[in-house]
Amino acid sequence: MKIKTKYYLIGYFLIGFLFLSLNYGFVIASGDDDNDGIDDNFEEINKRDIEIEITENEAQVKSIRRSDKKKDEIKFDIGYNEGGISIELRYRSEIESKPEAEFELEFGIIFREIIEYIDVNDNDIYDHEVDEFIGDYGINNFQPLVYTTYNISNNSALHYILINSTDGVFATHMYFTEEFVIVNDTLITPTQVKIDIEVSNYDYINESSRLSLYTLLNSEVCYKEEEDTEDENKFYAANETGITTTINNYTGYFTWKEKAIINEIPTIISVSEINVDDCKENEQKLYINYPSGDIIFHDTKLGIEGLLISITESEFPLLPFILIFIIGAVSASVAYSVYYHGKHKAPTKTKRVYREEDFIEPYNGKLALQILEGENAIEKLYSIENINITSLTEDFIETINRFDWDRNEKRLFIREMLSLSPFERDLMLRDMLKSSK
Repeated sequence: MKIKTKYYLIGYFLIGFLFLSLNYGFVIASGDDDNDGIDDNFEEINKRDIEIEITENEAQVKSIRRSDKKKDEIKFDIGYNEGGISIELRYRSEIESKPEAEFELEFGIIFREIIEYIDVNDNDIYDHEVDEFIGDYGINNFQPLVYTTYNISNNSALHYILINSTDGVFATHMYFTEEFVIVNDTLITPTQVKIDIEVSNYDYINESSRLSLYTLLNSEVCYKEEEDTEDENKFYAANETGITTTINNYTGYFTWKEKAIINEIPTIISVSEINVDDCKENEQKLYINYPSGDIIFHDTKLGIEGLLISITESEFPLLPFILIFIIGAVSASVAYSVYYHGKHKAPTKTKRVYREEDFIEPYNGKLALQILEGENAIEKLYSIENINITSLTEDFIETINRFDWDRNEKRLFIREMLSLSPFERDLMLRDMLKSSK
């Protein structure tokens, strides 16, 4: 048998083994059958069971993890009375051995009233010492609570609670989910509640005024502002801002979209700083400010950080998948090496010292973009040897240019970044920006 033929046979054998391993890996690996952007195995181990009990002016929601490995409970107590609409969240990490009243984390919010004002200092935030108070709307009279469930899958549901004022001016749409689900273009995790705030047909006294939603914050520990939310860091959300409170090593959060839908137009809203001076008796204040509009719709969330179980912490059989992945990767690497050396076997053993310039082969002809804009573009591209085409976003270039590089450092770094996936690239750049601050 000729040596070259032998190389080809070995290479084909290893490539065939690679395909078999990938096909088997596809069986035990997971996908995204429900198209919510979340791996199905990860979604399965984080499913929860939700129980809801409704009484007069109150609703109690219990969310219990289905997995036996980390059995915990999130409890939402919802009230609506003359003091406003309140959502209190409690968490305990064990429900088998601990008494009912023992929770490691307790915090909440209350939507108290809507304030109409003239923004005298033009900072888009209500300041009672400077701005002109026009009137207020008390959130204190309500229609009967509406509760509905929707099937997400064959064993999970989305629970919806509507609390609406008597005249329909103010409403909260609350969504509790047993698994990851997308509602109104927002991904909801099983460890949070999505609260859509709606203000409809408010009777403005002054045409030039704005509205401010006075929100009361409850916690044993003062809240603090967070520039990056957990959902942003996990790429579950974008353009969010929020506040957090940490008790017994558990962190609760209240977050909101930086834009509200006002008269069907996404509009930037402004939120005041937390009023630290009022951090007494477990209470702080926050003002969420909106430009005037007939219908204001704003997406907020309340939840707990760090409760989602990773696949490595679960009962998922990860070891076989890792072995198959490693074997497949090694097979591909060896197959390519065998093929390459079989095809390009040199008659002499000549050493060569490589320089950086050897790995960068500049093309001195037309730019690829110019070629694509001309006639017979595909044929012309085929005629070019050793051409690689990729794309970079303006955000990527702007981020790279924020750092102080010399020419070689910048070129080497960009080349390394282009070898990463977009997800890995964004994650690395985000970490670099945080470290540089």
